[in-house]
Amino acid sequence: MDEEGCRKIKLNSEILNLIEKMVKEKWGEFVDRLHWKAAVCYLWGTPAWKEPTGFYYSPRAGGFYLVDDWICSKNIDEQLKPIEKACLTTWLIEERRKSGFVPCINDSTIEEAKRLKPLEASAKASGFLRFLGGRENPYDEIGIFDERIGDLNSGIDALYLCANYEIINYQEVREITSYLEQQGYIEIIDSANFSSYKIKLTLAGKMATETVTNKDSDEGFIAMWFDDSMNAAHSAIEKAIKMAGYKPVRIDNQEHNKKIDDEIIAAIKRARFIIADFTHGEKGARGGVYYEAGFAHGLGIEVIFSCHKDIVEKIHFDTRQYNHITWQEDKLGVFSEQVANRICATVGDGPDKK
Repeated sequence: MDEEGCRKIKLNSEILNLIEKMVKEKWGEFVDRLHWKAAVCYLWGTPAWKEPTGFYYSPRAGGFYLVDDWICSKNIDEQLKPIEKACLTTWLIEERRKSGFVPCINDSTIEEAKRLKPLEASAKASGFLRFLGGRENPYDEIGIFDERIGDLNSGIDALYLCANYEIINYQEVREITSYLEQQGYIEIIDSANFSSYKIKLTLAGKMATETVTNKDSDEGFIAMWFDDSMNAAHSAIEKAIKMAGYKPVRIDNQEHNKKIDDEIIAAIKRARFIIADFTHGEKGARGGVYYEAGFAHGLGIEVIFSCHKDIVEKIHFDTRQYNHITWQEDKLGVFSEQVANRICATVGDGPDKK
């Protein structure tokens, strides 16, 4: 399948989230029901599934992906170094998160992976800790195992963890968990067998995740109203974040009033800052944006406020006290510059700032 063909395959993010949740909780039963076949992850050689139309589902690659027929005939290890495979995994995750499309591994994405900047060790360790603390039950144990011989039943959380924080191999996992244990953030359990053990977050570790300021993050999270009338404003905000040297992140199709789901929580926790746009339609304020901004503010993450010029006087009084950058449809270029300047002034230039 060519790149254009892959890009046309889009799954609603709510469906993707539901599938991933069910796979994690009752993967055997769910896979049998969908007639998925056991497979091997093209990228990592770990346990995966393949559904009838050609999608791969691999926890080690962070979820769904496709492989171009031409690339599938090649050995990935002859094309990418381990660190480049980790960067490609990050690219797959980001593509799913930003667009809702199932990404495709092909010649161009492989070349893109070679240009990506790998995460530093400190970012991996802090991300590892945030992953543990951000789960629904943060004190539950997680099985860590050598992915070459591991049992998928006990290791699926560990595979997702490795995917999200560019972990290269089992040895790197050992080094990170040993460091976190020395800091008192986790407890290592059943470590007699070198090939597998369990880890558990400590109270000190949970407290550390609640005070993370994400200074190593290169992501800016966008919280705004999901409506076609906002597409131009969304593009202007994305442009501003890139101008400041950061990567824009938006979780599509996730309207909510109070409950922020796990994917949004994880994205906010990863972010260096968030752009919260409070523009709304005739039905009034978008509760989700207020909750996302409040959640980020409570974590000590910088929140930059924006709103359409005609709506700014209608927003809730509890956020009206903040300085909102206003925008108009015919002046979005100026708006992008203002947002970019605010980002650089409040959190500093991003790693990709030109």
